Amino acid sequence: MKIKILFFMVCTVIDLYAQDNSPDFDKILDYILPVADEEADLDVLNETLISLYDHPIPINSASRSELLTIPLLSEYEVECILSFRAQYGDILSHYELYLIQGLDSSKVDLLIPFIKISGNLIRRDTISMMRNILKTSGKSIMLRYGRVLNRQTGYINPGNILSPTGKQYFSGSPNYFYGRCEIHESNDFDIGITFEKDAGEPFFFDPAFQFYGFDHYAGYFRILNRGIVKEIIIGDFQMHFGEGLIFGRGFLNKGSETVGSVRNRYSGTFPYQGASESRFFRGLSFTLGINNFTLTAFGSRKLQDAAIFADSANSTRRDYFAMGVTETGYHRTPSEINKKQQLAEYASGLITNLSLLSGNLNVGVSFIFNYWKYPILKRIRNYNQYDFSGSINHIGGIYYNLSRGKLNIFGEAAMSTGNRIGFVQGLIANILPDFETTLHIRYYSPGFYTKYGKTFSEYSNSNNEKGIYWGIKIRPIAHLELRAYFDIFRSKWLRYNLTTPSTGNEYLILLRFDPKSSLIFDLTYKVESKYRNNSGMQNALYETLEGIKRNGQLKISFQAGKSLTFQTRILGNAYGFNEITTFGYSFSQDVMFIKSSFQIKTRLAYFNSDEYVNRHYLYEHDVLYSYNMATYNGHGYRAYVLIKYSPIRMLDFWIKTSLFYYLDTENIGNGINMIPGNKKSEIKCQVRIKF
Repeated sequence: MKIKILFFMVCTVIDLYAQDNSPDFDKILDYILPVADEEADLDVLNETLISLYDHPIPINSASRSELLTIPLLSEYEVECILSFRAQYGDILSHYELYLIQGLDSSKVDLLIPFIKISGNLIRRDTISMMRNILKTSGKSIMLRYGRVLNRQTGYINPGNILSPTGKQYFSGSPNYFYGRCEIHESNDFDIGITFEKDAGEPFFFDPAFQFYGFDHYAGYFRILNRGIVKEIIIGDFQMHFGEGLIFGRGFLNKGSETVGSVRNRYSGTFPYQGASESRFFRGLSFTLGINNFTLTAFGSRKLQDAAIFADSANSTRRDYFAMGVTETGYHRTPSEINKKQQLAEYASGLITNLSLLSGNLNVGVSFIFNYWKYPILKRIRNYNQYDFSGSINHIGGIYYNLSRGKLNIFGEAAMSTGNRIGFVQGLIANILPDFETTLHIRYYSPGFYTKYGKTFSEYSNSNNEKGIYWGIKIRPIAHLELRAYFDIFRSKWLRYNLTTPSTGNEYLILLRFDPKSSLIFDLTYKVESKYRNNSGMQNALYETLEGIKRNGQLKISFQAGKSLTFQTRILGNAYGFNEITTFGYSFSQDVMFIKSSFQIKTRLAYFNSDEYVNRHYLYEHDVLYSYNMATYNGHGYRAYVLIKYSPIRMLDFWIKTSLFYYLDTENIGNGINMIPGNKKSEIKCQVRIKF
């Protein structure tokens, strides 16, 4: 082993002249989520990977929790890195990573862009901030354009007015624009600006309607590591603390990552530069740190989309309230424009964290206070009587995370306005080198409300649910991996399209076989059981019946040489409800050619689904920083071609064209989004300049 390490020390010199180690986002996504999961938050994954690439993890000094922020690494693989480091000392070269038992070479290839070997510090006493901004090589500008090439109904009326039937039309062009400017200096500072206009949105200046050219702007300025001031962010940011009851928990939920998905691996405050116009804070945050104690505080003011109404029942004064609070970010039609940024939300909060036992135990307290300028009201329905209403919400809680050897125990408890409780408790155990398992318990009472939280759950709104989840990951023999989970859940109160309390369960089994690095087989089987109303009843009473959906997928990936890769997917499902079974299936073939400065990635797919419930989701290769999970519904074909060309190191071009060709319809979509005909084609172009 010492001789091998000495050899790799010599190879360290080669690192200085290595080519650009830009991450392959498509391969990373395919590795993390071999099965498309519509519940995965790809925007958060995107921002997480970008942040890690801009600020790589120092592998020789990183703690267990810091290494776990890299989405590629499992609990077992982190333990392998720590054991190697403890036995042989500092890792001196990227090549040494290939010697770590428990890390396969393909994983190391994907890991390298997100770690750094040396920890050279910037001498801030001799370099001013402005000079550092000018001299840093981490500057880039990216511009993206896209549009649907077919004419949609909403663009037919050039006057942007209501039709005689009251139908609304788009106020802007079908062109989509997105831009992103960034300046990064690793572990020192970040500056970022994003601007965007969705298709159908107007491009003009009118402060009365909150229009300032582009429809959406986001930006931030972050400073790192100034003594006890560990971080300051001015502008837009997101927060991830605890297990997601109060603040977010990352991008994973239940899915093909059956063990690591149950706990939050990302803790801290992160700059936000995404295109989504909700679920982030806008203001100021700072983090102070002394020894093993950190304190994070923040304040935010943000305008939300909502319809504001006057309360006509009060004759002595005019009171207002908000209804129809939306988070789509679309401002295309007169009604959407009238809702734009009408409701001011104020938020402030505090998070403290104490690290003990050499960083193996973290205990924290978090709190957030939300205030809206106008009370938020909803039209009362049976199922939403516990939903939040009012102008004030506060939620506080405690969390912990303990790692001892091969055991990780974690949990969080929180209480929101009205004494509504949320609680999670879990453990992850590496029982044997090739056997990982997890157990997770959750309880969210009806009425528990968390605006910025994102918990491990079956349903998206993190309330009215309790459940138990068990997951395993086993490597019984070389080149074979088994992943599986079973989850059972219950709702004490009604839900949308469900007029009784209900139970449900689901399980997944995934087999991955990689006889060699160039050939991978993934076989997946998933079953979901949920109750819903029987809409076929002819009387006023509702009947609830169990619906069972079975999904299967076979994926084969084959790399023919260094430049050419083939990927084949066969998917099928069956949904049984009220003694009727419907089916869906699809076949897709991807071909990827990557050589030096030129890449081309293509797909041809055929799909056929009886009902919308039989649709399939498939990830598609896309331009940098963009993820597309297409919905294959109905009967037809899907094809796309993505080309990337980098004529010089500092310049990248992308162009993507795609087509849906349907065999079972004369019109695509409905309302103002409807396309006359059975074809929908799109184009997307992007350029990035690095300097």
